[in-house]
Amino acid sequence: MCAWDLFLDPLMVTAGRWTWQVDGAHVPFQPEIPLSNTFGWLLSGMALMSMLHFFTPRDRRKNSGSLVAADILLFWTLFSGVVGNLFFFGRPGIAMFSGLILGILLAPYFFNRWIGRP
Repeated sequence: MCAWDLFLDPLMVTAGRWTWQVDGAHVPFQPEIPLSNTFGWLLSGMALMSMLHFFTPRDRRKNSGSLVAADILLFWTLFSGVVGNLFFFGRPGIAMFSGLILGILLAPYFFNRWIGRP
């Protein structure tokens, strides 16, 4: 959620959907977005995943359904964020920085999906 927000926030600020007063540190290549916002998304994502882990019954977690939809959604989020910022919004720094962060986070997931679980 945090890495996806690195793509989303600059677009929403540019579109005038929200603004911040940035007095301190900001996200790299995004001077209009405070670093505290990204940290807040990181904590929110961790809290949500923790709640889902503890409140989802253990037997339901063992028998999961197909992950094809999740694979497509995650790949599309990375691809569209990079391509959109690079070619349509003219923000190559955001495309590369956010794409690198999300790509690093998704690489273990896709590698695990590729080789399969034992």
